[in-house]
Amino acid sequence: MTDEVGGYSRQVAERSDGSTEQRRALDAAVLDTAELTLRRRGTKIKVRPAQDVAERLAASAIRLFRERGFDAVSVGDIAAEAGVTARTFFRYYPTKETVLVDIVDRTNERLMQYIQSVRPGAEIGEVLQVAIEEWFLEYADLFPAVARIVDGASSLMSVFLTRYVVWEEHLAQALRARYPDLGADDAMVWSVLAFGLLRVAQSLSRLRACSYVDGAREAFARFDDMLGTALVGRGAARDTAPRIEAG
Repeated sequence: MTDEVGGYSRQVAERSDGSTEQRRALDAAVLDTAELTLRRRGTKIKVRPAQDVAERLAASAIRLFRERGFDAVSVGDIAAEAGVTARTFFRYYPTKETVLVDIVDRTNERLMQYIQSVRPGAEIGEVLQVAIEEWFLEYADLFPAVARIVDGASSLMSVFLTRYVVWEEHLAQALRARYPDLGADDAMVWSVLAFGLLRVAQSLSRLRACSYVDGAREAFARFDDMLGTALVGRGAARDTAPRIEAG
């Protein structure tokens, strides 16, 4: 069985180490994070030697994570693979978890751009669904590749859960930028809801062996159905509730 969305035509479980496209997507994402790494380090983006080291460290880390599993790889292993010292590694990354967090941080910048690019006049719910679907489509190979490394790595999963707070804040800010009249609290509610549905979409993708895009569509459809049922039930309960008159 295949999924025709975005050319993502391979089963999630096609190969235990991920498809060739997934590995290529992860390797390309590593190169795309050098700017974040150098920005955090305070190095000018165009300084080529520093960028080379950042890219070599990240590529070495990803290669080892794929081969051995995240928990089995130490900072010393990564540094040795890249031909530098552990001390040099820490000049670029505060932890080995940061290598993967940088990749996802970069993709989240794209999600914020999608929020702004959905058609003018669209309501918030539509904007979130369209943006998340387009985002999943763009990273159809990258996200499953990252998930393979994160799954089962308790320390990494903990870091990602903590990082969700930052991503939710960024999404709330993006929503307020698009909808200036949206209050801060309401923007945060929408953001937390969106990331909750995003996680549901990822879970459905695994259960259904389908793309993240199809998982997102099902997650939003289920939420719409549940919300509609809840509102109907709430209205019926209000209509049939006994009225107590003040005595």
